[in-house]
Amino acid sequence: MLREAPIDAVVVATPTGAHHAIVKEAIAAGKHVLCEKPLCVTARDSAELVGLAAQEKRVLMTGHVFLFNRASSSSRSC
Repeated sequence: MLREAPIDAVVVATPTGAHHAIVKEAIAAGKHVLCEKPLCVTARDSAELVGLAAQEKRVLMTGHVFLFNRASSSSRSC
């Protein structure tokens, strides 16, 4: 799907242990990626993905929906 579908970006919302492989494959296929937190299990794996995204000129973002979502922040103090 990553290589054949005419899509620009993907969202990765799988168990954390699967993030590294999926994000790496998506970036290698030329996709921008939004990955739910945490990005990876280890800092080394995260750094690898950040470097790959920079090399491929792809956007790699980690989702912090509940940190930045106005609807959810009203019930918490920041």
